[in-house]
Amino acid sequence: MLNADAAFHRSEFRNPYRFVKPMQQAFGGVASVLLGANILTAELIENHLCLFIIEAALAGKWITLPADEVRTEIFPGHLGHISVWNWFNKTLPKLFLAEISEWKSKLLDVESNKAVSTAETAIQHPLPATTGERRAWVDRFIVAVLDTTGRKITRKDIWTVAGYSEATDFERFQRNDKRTSKSALANFCRVLGMEPANFFRMLNKRNAESNFTRLCPLYPPLPFLLPALREAAYPDAISLSLGTWVDFAQLIKIYRAAPEGERRYSPAEVVSTEVVPVIGEPDPRKICTSHVERQNLTM
Repeated sequence: MLNADAAFHRSEFRNPYRFVKPMQQAFGGVASVLLGANILTAELIENHLCLFIIEAALAGKWITLPADEVRTEIFPGHLGHISVWNWFNKTLPKLFLAEISEWKSKLLDVESNKAVSTAETAIQHPLPATTGERRAWVDRFIVAVLDTTGRKITRKDIWTVAGYSEATDFERFQRNDKRTSKSALANFCRVLGMEPANFFRMLNKRNAESNFTRLCPLYPPLPFLLPALREAAYPDAISLSLGTWVDFAQLIKIYRAAPEGERRYSPAEVVSTEVVPVIGEPDPRKICTSHVERQNLTM
């Protein structure tokens, strides 16, 4: 929390959303402590931790509070300022979206590792030695997942959860090929020893990671500069959709009135400009409208 407080006081004073990044940082820091203490749950992540960070931001004066606001029971046993909570839900509903997904994923990893350590003791000893025996082992696991989750999986799903993108290592394992590496043997035994429900959760996680990597191959992206635009809706739109991934500023141009007799679409004369940093740390040398104007001309 102290690190987040320091980040807030180092942020751009004129930025109306300067509390966003420190609150997200505080969320991660508190979640890390709770996870290390083995008391982090999905309920804490989705509801109570969000409320705690908002209340901490109020206490640290990162955000303002109406003078007559009193704390009420927002969740059973948890007090908070309802107007501020409602404002965040309405104005910044995705403020902690990335953090919630990240820490739910880490929580699943911890739970899966615990399940794996338990399941590894139940792996068949000795391991099936023939191709037929190993195929039957894989088939039994596929049936177990279907019976437990109601979802049919394939062999591809098994090597995906094991961390492989191709079938080569799995096929070697399945036919007891002497070229099967020790790591591949351990990985596939680990997966086939998982509880079906844990396997299915891990499969969903792997598929989500694969889709995200395919769509965003440079994740996590470096901050980049967006064209500066005048409309008042842009700060909220950028903050909600891209958060702290971007450096965003507005370049406000003031034009003089068009003299009589000029054509309607004649370019007006710029009499003054104002640069307003909004999010992040935009490079003053790159705050301009040339990028979007060039794009409009091209289109």
